[in-house]
Amino acid sequence: AISPAGAVTWRSLGRVVATVFGAGYAPVAPGSVGALVAVPAAWALLATTIWLRAAVCAAVTAVGIAATHLYLAGDGDRDPGEVVIDEFAGLLIAASFVPRTWLWLAAAYLLFRLLDISKPGPIGLADRKVHGALGVMLDDVIAGLLAGVLLLAASLALARA
Repeated sequence: AISPAGAVTWRSLGRVVATVFGAGYAPVAPGSVGALVAVPAAWALLATTIWLRAAVCAAVTAVGIAATHLYLAGDGDRDPGEVVIDEFAGLLIAASFVPRTWLWLAAAYLLFRLLDISKPGPIGLADRKVHGALGVMLDDVIAGLLAGVLLLAASLALARA
């Protein structure tokens, strides 16, 4: 919301970023939409070095934690569906490990969403045990890392075959 003086408030800025410019308000599958809007950014990121990819993923994650903290503003134990910066960051992380082809990017999207939704092992543990803005982000970061490592292993195995 805009303050009476017309200035943007920190909370409204947090809402814009946490919902990825409103993508989180999608009427169906907002988490999938949040990850989907990351695809063009992931494609561009794949044209860079691994170090820049890591820096961008870390920055998006840090900004996501801050924006989610502002959005939650005192209601820190919930993970509202409209907050999709976590899915955006998770997809960027997963995609950072794959070769720059649309097929691998699609595989990163699908595997990341599968892991994020099913929450196996450490993903589910983080989801249950870590609260607040960090908790909202952490399960998706772990899902992105796990998806990325699995796809990297697959791409290396296929390259050797």
